[in-house]
Amino acid sequence: MKNIFKYIIPCLAMAFAFASCDDTMDDKSVIDSQYESQFKTATISISSLTAPAFNTINVACAVGDANDVAEQGIQISTTDNFDNASYMVNDTVEAAFSMDVDGLDELSTYYVRAYAMSKNGNVVYSNSQSITTPEAPTIPIEGVYTATEIGRDDAGNWKPAGRYKMLIEFEEGSTEIVNITNIWDGGMTVQGVYDEAKGTITVPNYQVIYNHATYGEVWIQGVNQAVSAYTSSVTFTYNKKGGLMVSTPMGAICAAGAFGFFYLEMQHD
Repeated sequence: MKNIFKYIIPCLAMAFAFASCDDTMDDKSVIDSQYESQFKTATISISSLTAPAFNTINVACAVGDANDVAEQGIQISTTDNFDNASYMVNDTVEAAFSMDVDGLDELSTYYVRAYAMSKNGNVVYSNSQSITTPEAPTIPIEGVYTATEIGRDDAGNWKPAGRYKMLIEFEEGSTEIVNITNIWDGGMTVQGVYDEAKGTITVPNYQVIYNHATYGEVWIQGVNQAVSAYTSSVTFTYNKKGGLMVSTPMGAICAAGAFGFFYLEMQHD
């Protein structure tokens, strides 16, 4: 009799487990159906697609009912099948939204479509549209720049660390000596030598970029990409076609040591 109960009890337990699973699955299907019926599948479209600059496009989008949307954004690709697409997520969910895509190439065709993730779990896409960026203008080196500072973290990775304005002007009466103002957002002016043929500005080390209330003068010191050795200067390379300037890495140094290491990516305004 003991042997019979040894097999009957586990079978009863298994049957109870299956019944419980069925009940759970039924409950889940009921909840899912209620959730799906509460929210409709979203609709989304592109209202306009423009290229305000040679390296920027603007995408304006609209959804049918924002209450049905959990997430929205755009896809951009260089192929019409979107096999190398990048996603950009809109920060909020809105009935109408607009997104800028920067850092593009001149005279290049891009394919764009909007997407919406519905609250019922469905993802929908708009019809795709294409746009070709215009030719980059030729821009003189003097002027105001938007500088993105790329800092080196403790793990040795280079990451965006801030954005600010910088000014580049020729020294009065010169076509070679340039004044560069506001490196490291420090408000100071340093000087460099412009080589128009190479498109470079060479900035000697030890020029002051900031006065710290505690540590005193902070100056620049060129370093290599690995920050394993100092270099004799900092070099800014300028591309007149589009007005992009990039510096080599440098350190913000004071008598007590280094505040950090960074380089600059600058776009002529």
